[in-house]
Amino acid sequence: EAFPELKENIRVNNIMSPLSVTKRPGANHYILYAGGNTRLLAIKELFAETGDPKFETTRVIIKAWRGEVAVMLAHMAENTNRSDMTFWDKANGILEIKKQMETDLGRELVLRDFEQALLKEGIQVNRSSLSWFIYANEKLSPIGPYLTGLAVRTIQPKINALIRLCGLFNISEDDFSTN
Repeated sequence: EAFPELKENIRVNNIMSPLSVTKRPGANHYILYAGGNTRLLAIKELFAETGDPKFETTRVIIKAWRGEVAVMLAHMAENTNRSDMTFWDKANGILEIKKQMETDLGRELVLRDFEQALLKEGIQVNRSSLSWFIYANEKLSPIGPYLTGLAVRTIQPKINALIRLCGLFNISEDDFSTN
């Protein structure tokens, strides 16, 4: 929603702070390290629209490659600090980080270990929130993108009531969750 305003600000002032980038080992190109996707999109659009050389390049800070998880955590921290994330985006982002950590470690992470790993990286979260993220991802995925501004704590009791109602009509919870 704020994209047109951001784009206009960049048109007038250019990008005020450099973007952080990193490069995977063996890669030929850099990727954003800690957010900046929207600013990069805006400057690309401005260059395409105007051809103005001031939008052709921008300052960057090159970060050493520390792994996929580090990049994911940096993006999460940046977006969380700006409060730009919906509940659904945060839930999915956190669970993607969990999957990548588990892949890197070669084992499943229990919530306590995952919580500690996130806290160590500066992501403020607790096991209760992690449980809500898992619940939303597993049970509410068809409606997840519409959860903007809504808390799972508000929705879960209603879902539980629907599940009980399905029981009265012999509809299984699995049928309810997948349809």
